[in-house]
Amino acid sequence: MAEKVFADVKSMSDQAANNNKSYFIAGMDNNMLGGIKLTFDTITAAKRITIDFDTTNTLCNWDGCYRRGKIIITYTGFYRTPGTVITITFNNYFVNDNQVLNSSSKTITNNGRNTSGHLNWTENVVANIISWDNRNINWTSTIYSEWITGESTFLNWQDDEYMLTGSSSGISGSGKPWTINITKSLHIKLGCRWITDGTLEILPSGISTITVDYGTGACDSQASATYKGKVYHITMH
Repeated sequence: MAEKVFADVKSMSDQAANNNKSYFIAGMDNNMLGGIKLTFDTITAAKRITIDFDTTNTLCNWDGCYRRGKIIITYTGFYRTPGTVITITFNNYFVNDNQVLNSSSKTITNNGRNTSGHLNWTENVVANIISWDNRNINWTSTIYSEWITGESTFLNWQDDEYMLTGSSSGISGSGKPWTINITKSLHIKLGCRWITDGTLEILPSGISTITVDYGTGACDSQASATYKGKVYHITMH
């Protein structure tokens, strides 16, 4: 849940910035952020965009989630420019009544092009969330993101695809620590709600490793989890 919240935040930030016709990468359309208040400050040295969902729940038609509060993006340059640093913070932000505390943040650093010629970024997340049923969720993550498809179609964010590697750790809503390592790069298609390919290992404290397999590329909600040699089929939301 925490990871999806922050992936969605990045997509929304990309689109909000492009609406100003100056920074970031993705195209604005009516399916995401239509009618949401956007404020741009491009005068100060630390340029800022604020996405304001108001103080009462707003139903977002692209994914059926209710949101309220603000997402605040500061940036030092173009998303595509090597060395650019983008920082995303929050002000009383909720998704389906799960509160992303103001101490949470996501920082994205452009590393330039790799040996394959692809732009890539390092993404660091610190997530502190209080769930709708009053559980505390803590999550930290360092992810390497490689942009493999869609760079040439500047205004069409839906054809963008990324490969992710890295690891994360945290404390679950039940108070149990855990670690996750990506063992096969996760394939992210921004035009799809779900991870389409890749595997990861979940190492919860006190129990055996769980391996999650997201499939072989189809845009569907199906995945599998293997625990102690038994395979469980799961549906992602």
